[in-house]
Amino acid sequence: RRRYPEIKDDVWELIIRSRLRDGMTRDECRLALGAPPQVTRVPTYGGMVEQWTYTDGVYLYFEDGFLTRFRQ
Repeated sequence: RRRYPEIKDDVWELIIRSRLRDGMTRDECRLALGAPPQVTRVPTYGGMVEQWTYTDGVYLYFEDGFLTRFRQ
């Protein structure tokens, strides 16, 4: 936890429980679920969307580096 002093206590509680919420960063999600086996970047009109897909069916969508949608 000392390596990530910017992560707030309420987010650490989610990370410890392997849970997510909108607005988490890529680093926070990686700490919660581990590195994704597949990352896809899709250009859109608003910019770049990044999708992380896990083998158990979990997926995460990031816009501007923040989690915007997910299925856990």
